[in-house]
Amino acid sequence: MDFSEMGGRIRKHRQLKSMTQDVLAEKVGVSPAYIGMIERGERAPSLDVFILIANELSVTADELLNGLVVECHNARLAKYGERIAKLKHADAERLFGMIDLMLGMGSDE
Repeated sequence: MDFSEMGGRIRKHRQLKSMTQDVLAEKVGVSPAYIGMIERGERAPSLDVFILIANELSVTADELLNGLVVECHNARLAKYGERIAKLKHADAERLFGMIDLMLGMGSDE
């Protein structure tokens, strides 16, 4: 997964607060080098560090993760597609019928 966009958003919000990497790192309890790696997308922060960063920057997780959630869903859908393609035709049709019911779709849509 590519974390560079999230890192860029962290950098943007940090700069909007006129905060250096050193200051953010000190407030979060990590090294400035680690903050730099996060901002460049080289490292993904742990959940604890991510929450501390979001709190220090006064932003929501959604603001920082925007795009990553969609990427995760798309990857999950692709895996489902691969597995469905391997099903017997009758099993796939039953599965599609259940999906249609759950989504409120008719079979002719």
